[in-house]
Formats: sequence, C-alpha cells, structure tokens
Amino acid sequence: MSEIRVTSVVGENGGDRVGLTTGLTVGPLTGTTGIGATITHQGHAQFAGVCTATSSTVSSGNVVIGTAGKGIDYSAQSGTAAGMASELLDHYEEGTFSPTFGASNGTSTAAYSTQSGKYTRIGNIVHVQIRITLSSLSTNSHSHAWISGLPIASAERTATSSIICGGMQNSGYNSFPIAGRTEAGATRIELFQATNGGVTDFSTSSVSGTAYFIVQCTYRAA
Repeated sequence: MSEIRVTSVVGENGGDRVGLTTGLTVGPLTGTTGIGATITHQGHAQFAGVCTATSSTVSSGNVVIGTAGKGIDYSAQSGTAAGMASELLDHYEEGTFSPTFGASNGTSTAAYSTQSGKYTRIGNIVHVQIRITLSSLSTNSHSHAWISGLPIASAERTATSSIICGGMQNSGYNSFPIAGRTEAGATRIELFQATNGGVTDFSTSSVSGTAYFIVQCTYRAA
C-alpha cells in the first residue's frame, strides 16, 4: 500500500508550523488563504486551494485523478495558439477490442482467423490499430463494406481518405488500395476504394473469404 507521510505543514509565508497525525484536518494556514489538508487513515492526502512545490516525485503507486473530467491543467503555460479552447488533459486510456468486418446492408457474415484491435485515447484523440484476417465470408447481397466495433464513438465524419488501410487477397499479392472514414456518433470505419478520379465505395464483392485488412486510424472522440 502506498503512503504519504507528512510531519508538518507550514504556511506559504512561513507561519503556523503544524504537526499532523492520522485523521487530522489543518487549514487555512497563516499567510496562505484557502489551503487545507486532510490525512486519512489510508495514507491519502487531500488538498484544497493551491499547493506550491518546486517538484514532486511519486516513488511508489500512482497519481489518481479522483473526479471524472478533471486532470492536469496547463493554463499557466505561454505561447498558446489563437484558437486554443482547452488546456486541460482530462482523459487517458488504452486497451483492446474486437473489430468485425461487415457491410451497410447487414447481409454479410464473416468468420475470422485473426481479429485484433488495439487503441489508445489521450484527451479527446483516439488512435486505433486493427488487423482482421478472414477465414470465410458469406454475402447474400453485396454492398458498401465497413469495419465495426471501434471502442469509442467518433465525434464527426472524417474526410473519405483520412484513414490509412491496406488489404490483401489470399496468400498472393493481389492487393486492393483502400481508404476509410469514421461517421459521426458511430463506431465503424466505412471503406472506400481508390480510383483514377478519387475514391468509390468499397464493396464486399471485392473481398474473398481469406482476405485481410490492416488499418491505422486517428479520430476525435464523441
């Protein structure tokens, strides 16, 4: 169990050195308005107001953000851009998910030999890596293909060619250059095929039962 051990608290201007014991609440201190400290029996410290230090080191355990929407505030930094809307880093997570291959009309049924998804979210930006290898594909009626199962919904529809994808048929080198986009409020990547004039919908008719897809994708979280 991690512990924070404090033997005394001193006001910012040097006043009121107060010894602490477990469960004691101290504050405010002379010379500093609105500072208080509570040491609980679990060894956690809770501060209200401003806690000033030249640097801090956590030698064991983690720094825990105890309230959703709170985080690290960088508002004291200089040189921010004119369009800056927030300087709060309030979210981090990473993990895995199981992406699926399908189509807009819902008539495709796929089986997989590889079904891998990894993601990292920093603030409102989500980065995903996907690899899908099909072992079979049954399609009653061909339509626009997509990859579903993103761990976090997208905030917006991205540009059609904003997602980098790659695909390969069978064990040879019959590749199909494709691009993709996210859809606002959805957890899927819609696939498009490159043409001389731009892109067109990527159809399930172009996919064999042993094709594979590799996708790198970065988008804003809803």
